[in-house]
Amino acid sequence: MFLFIIGLTFSYFYSIFVLPKNIGSIPTINPTFYPLIYEGMLIIPYNNTKAIHIHHWVLSLLFCISGIFFDIPKIFTGFSIGLLIQGLTYKDRFRFIRKNPYN
Repeated sequence: MFLFIIGLTFSYFYSIFVLPKNIGSIPTINPTFYPLIYEGMLIIPYNNTKAIHIHHWVLSLLFCISGIFFDIPKIFTGFSIGLLIQGLTYKDRFRFIRKNPYN
């Protein structure tokens, strides 16, 4: 339980210092690696005008679900649950289709 709480604490500070405060803002750590990562966000283009944005909360949810089937350290589970909760606070949390930023 202690490691789980440490993971939650890390996710809190990660949310404050790295993730954007507002929708449309750029994260503090913002590399771009075409065609998967654009300014620190997982954005996959599927045509010239549209792209799929995989939100960080979706990745965290998948990690939490995999924790049910595999023995994942509790610190990572706590971190993932914290990011899942934080990601669901954005108003665009269910908007996966967006303008293709690579063009």
